[in-house]
Amino acid sequence: MYFAKFLVGTGAVLVVMFSVAVWLWQGALLYHPRPYDPAMLTMLPPRLVELAYRTEQGKQVAFYLPPHDGKTPKVLWVLFAGNGSLGLEWLRHLRPSAAPRAGWLFVDYPGYGHCSGRSSRGAIRTSSDDALIALQQYLPSLRPIVEGSLYVMGHSLGAAVALEFATRHVTQHVVLLAPFTSMYDIAASVVVWPLTLLLRERYDNRQALALLAQHHPSPLITLLHGADDEVVPVTMGRVLGQEFPTLVTYHELPGVDHNLLSAALPLLAKVLPGREE
Repeated sequence: MYFAKFLVGTGAVLVVMFSVAVWLWQGALLYHPRPYDPAMLTMLPPRLVELAYRTEQGKQVAFYLPPHDGKTPKVLWVLFAGNGSLGLEWLRHLRPSAAPRAGWLFVDYPGYGHCSGRSSRGAIRTSSDDALIALQQYLPSLRPIVEGSLYVMGHSLGAAVALEFATRHVTQHVVLLAPFTSMYDIAASVVVWPLTLLLRERYDNRQALALLAQHHPSPLITLLHGADDEVVPVTMGRVLGQEFPTLVTYHELPGVDHNLLSAALPLLAKVLPGREE
């Protein structure tokens, strides 16, 4: 009898300890920060501007790429990379020359690139908003563009960040690359209940889309998903397109996996504003 009680008590303690560990360490499981490769930094466009600002996480750094002619852009794109990726890695795929009248704001998350601190949903939200403020302080002529010609794009985790960003800022167009339905759904596909109840970073793209649908006018939303996505099931992209048919224009890319940006470029070229000279 005593031994049985001991086993039950020990098991309960182990469950509690495991639950606490999952609660505390899930940030390390979800976010995978890394610094910039010095070699990459030697190959950047000379007109790229480094924007330094501070949050509770410490010094943060975003990057702004103005139009080729250096003039005030007609539109501004704000870009959010996927987990484990960095803001300036968009430059490997995007061709800013295809939209010569656009400006580009590349946002890194706390702990990523040149940014201090640790990422969380709240820390990313604060850093993203402050990056936009830092850009307007650097270039005050951008304020009317930010208020009326803001465009947002995100990949995977960055798609969730982009959608939440769009709920807080007047946005004309949101491009989502390989988005999940919710972080809870992703967790449920990996671990079993009740561990899913311990999830802290509750990104919910369904909820964000529902909020954007209430905006007047609501932004255009383009969703692209690879049919062979091995990280975020393509069924999640399909569900978002089906549940918000009047809000979302859905494109499925046959034979394309999670790293879909290169394959998506022909479609993206059609939606990139700022092309006119």
